Amino acid sequence: MRRTLFITFILPLLSLAQQGPYAPAAGQTGSKAIKNNSYTIIDWAETCSVVRGYQDVSDSALGLAFVGDQSAGENESDGSVVSIGDGGIATLFFSNPIQNTIGPDIAVFENSFSGYFLELAHVEISSDGVNYFRFPSVSLTNTDIQVNGFGVLDPTNIYNLAGKYRATFGTPFDFQELDFIAGLNIDSISYVRVIDVVGSIDSTFANYDSEGNMINDPWPTAFPSSGFDLDAVAAIGDVTGFEQLQDSNTRLQVFPNPAVNILNIPSRAEAYGIYTLSGNLIKKRSTSGQTISIQELSSGVYFIELVLGDETITQRFVKL
Repeated sequence: MRRTLFITFILPLLSLAQQGPYAPAAGQTGSKAIKNNSYTIIDWAETCSVVRGYQDVSDSALGLAFVGDQSAGENESDGSVVSIGDGGIATLFFSNPIQNTIGPDIAVFENSFSGYFLELAHVEISSDGVNYFRFPSVSLTNTDIQVNGFGVLDPTNIYNLAGKYRATFGTPFDFQELDFIAGLNIDSISYVRVIDVVGSIDSTFANYDSEGNMINDPWPTAFPSSGFDLDAVAAIGDVTGFEQLQDSNTRLQVFPNPAVNILNIPSRAEAYGIYTLSGNLIKKRSTSGQTISIQELSSGVYFIELVLGDETITQRFVKL
């Protein structure tokens, strides 16, 4: 939700140190944000249908969010948005099914005026428009105190929630994370669903990430433009540009990805650490070889941090 009237109150907070384990704000080293004019974008959602949520789910008398027409979520990211309200749902359709590739496959665009005022949403995909499957997500934002309606978030505490990046920068999602799920063909995705996160820490209204953490984001936003403000959803094709965005200094990759027992790493890696999605270190070693054993890991999604001289890079991999 764009609230430029209050920007003078927010700006002093933007210097807060970023302490989380995930990618930082757009424009910073290591960010995974995808610009809306990136040549990696090969298509845009053609249709968008919205079921609006309340302006404030705790006060239904205020009525539903109503800013923007649902058609604002269609086609290219252009800054026009549809506000879906607390818990609102936007369903987008691609007539040309999206195929799983190396790296991200879609990017979701919101309209935040800064890299820190972030309104979040879950993302789900479907092959048939009936059965939807949600991307795993993590929110490490402290839940002791409610982030108020004009509060800020540290994006390094957020993983796989749409709205992580400011306007004109999309949050990427990788179909590979949902591979081997019955009823989902990640090589033929025609539907994307965006579901507003009600960022309340009141258990009556709270939403949770895939690890059971309560998601704390700016709330309440009791305005006609309440909730997630959907700009567009893009299909991503060519991964080369994305690799450059992730790491402009190196094209290094770990492989195979997904992997079963062995992971190959760059030959000049001096050490590595493997982390869970929630940022817990589970394995750390120095290395002089190009392969490491991951046989002892449970199936799931992990991050590997590689130390290469004065440089440290982080990449995601899937353990089968």
